[in-house]
Amino acid sequence: MSQQTDLVEAGTETIFRKFLQREVILRDLQINELNMSVSDMKGKFIKPTLKKVSKYENKFAKLQEKAAKFAFANQLKAKDK
Repeated sequence: MSQQTDLVEAGTETIFRKFLQREVILRDLQINELNMSVSDMKGKFIKPTLKKVSKYENKFAKLQEKAAKFAFANQLKAKDK
């Protein structure tokens, strides 16, 4: 009999834990929605800080791309001869 009660208690405990987890998730969603509505009412939207990208990295990538095209064109010319 004690084994059955232990199994029942373990089953109810797991069900209760799942219920609590769902409640926590639901509350988190509600809090998030309320925070969004408050920020909309205030008219404030916090812009995320953007990562500063170097102009030179972009130029270097373009140069590498041009060099690859040039090398490919030279290979084609060499094969044609």
